[in-house]
Amino acid sequence: SLGLLGRGAEPAAPALCRALGSKFPPLTVEASEALGNIGPAAVPHLTEALKGKDADQLRLACYALSRIGPPGEPAIPQIVRIISERPGATGLIGSAVHALTSIARDRPELLAQFAKSPQTHVRVQIAAALEGANAPGRVALPVLFDLLDDTETSVRLAAVHALGNLRPGASNVIEKL
Repeated sequence: SLGLLGRGAEPAAPALCRALGSKFPPLTVEASEALGNIGPAAVPHLTEALKGKDADQLRLACYALSRIGPPGEPAIPQIVRIISERPGATGLIGSAVHALTSIARDRPELLAQFAKSPQTHVRVQIAAALEGANAPGRVALPVLFDLLDDTETSVRLAAVHALGNLRPGASNVIEKL
């Protein structure tokens, strides 16, 4: 299966990215798995794939990038563009936010800018991502404290959960709760 391809399949990355646009779903899923397994060498090809228009192809490219994590940083501008320009595409936005939180998990200032998204699921994902933030007092705590006042119960619960699991060194959490 294509999904088992790993770092040794780097030369196949361009063809696998083209396969993300196939109309045969099993092929697209396998190609996405393979690209995630290839790792950092697939990032330039996935970043280019994110410039496309097809929501399924974009979602699968985001999934592969979420599996690659921080080495996918060059794709951040394209992921941010997708989140900003396609607010009605819930599944795609969810995948893009998942990729962003995986790639930028050590950049809470970047994640924080999406904490005021009009989409509930985005705010929930951001709260969960900020749970593991480095230097929580600088960026994550104020954002999570703001999310405690959100109108949506799921967002408030995600913020409480994140605050309860912050890395050591987070001060004022009990006081705010």
